[in-house]
Amino acid sequence: MSATSGGLDGWLAGAARGSAYVAGLVATAWLAPVIAVTVTIAAYLSKATLPNFIPWHDQPAVVAGLVAGLLAWLAFSFVFAGFGNAMNANRGSSGELLVRLTELKNRLTNCREQAGSAYSGTACAEAASHRAFLEEELTTAGVRWIDATGYIAAWERLHRGEEVLFEVESRAELLADALHDERRLTDSTVDHADQLLALIAAAKRYLHENVLGAAVLAPTRREGTGGNGNAIEIKTEVEARATLREVRCAIDTFRDGRWDGIVRSRNQLVRSVVLILLAAAAPLVAPFDPLEQPARRLLPPGAPYLLGTDEFGRDILSRMILGTRVTMLVAAVTLLVGGGVGSALGLIAGYLRGHFDGAIM
Repeated sequence: MSATSGGLDGWLAGAARGSAYVAGLVATAWLAPVIAVTVTIAAYLSKATLPNFIPWHDQPAVVAGLVAGLLAWLAFSFVFAGFGNAMNANRGSSGELLVRLTELKNRLTNCREQAGSAYSGTACAEAASHRAFLEEELTTAGVRWIDATGYIAAWERLHRGEEVLFEVESRAELLADALHDERRLTDSTVDHADQLLALIAAAKRYLHENVLGAAVLAPTRREGTGGNGNAIEIKTEVEARATLREVRCAIDTFRDGRWDGIVRSRNQLVRSVVLILLAAAAPLVAPFDPLEQPARRLLPPGAPYLLGTDEFGRDILSRMILGTRVTMLVAAVTLLVGGGVGSALGLIAGYLRGHFDGAIM
């Protein structure tokens, strides 16, 4: 399947892959407990019964809920498996990646190594390897596209391919990139933005005085200075290219880091919500009484004890599910106490300031 394929054929091809189906399972996992609880409540209210030959026939509501939740999960997973690939999980991000990848490919068609560069002979090949990897990666499927970590990695790889071209691109393209980065950094929250702007100014000044000429590049409006206030001096075109590449790398790293933090926070929030729901529905989800001690000690995993039993004959799966309630309770108390005490100390430190602020903070 090509990176631009779509429609029903592309969806079926994606669903047929094992990794795509696993991604579908992850994407629809939240449906299983919802359906299971709904069916369990409905079966309990209807007072349904089960034949004696069915396992757990004395708990028909629980059996109906578990079976309905499992079957619905498997069915919905197949439906959503077609969305478990790079092109369908997030069409906005994948579309933008394709546009930038096409631009990178077009720039590589005229890629020429820069004499004297530290990357001479390897820059074009390195950029081409990043492009080839991305073209292949965007045809794959898996959980990484559902939780968006795959897109973060893809953007990082694309940025590395764009950055290395600073060493070999034409001087006109180099100037355009420098001006673009200067606009991005102006009044931005990028770390060390002033120092990065100073580096761009120093590189532009060198290009103006020694390479492009006044007819091509107007004089820069500021002198480049480092973090210690000393003027930055660039003596060769190779150094100017390397400087501009480092500036672009700093901007891209800042951008990728911010998005990575957002994605990780979102994924952690989803996992927390799932654990809270599991803890809340623990009595309905647990197949056995976690304190019951039948004469079936140390059974291996299998039906009906999916994770086996312990030395007292208690169902391990049921004990794990009920144990989430204790875990969530401890976490909630810790957050409340820590947040309350921390907020109080922060208010005191902000109000008193001075030595109290230094001692507390």
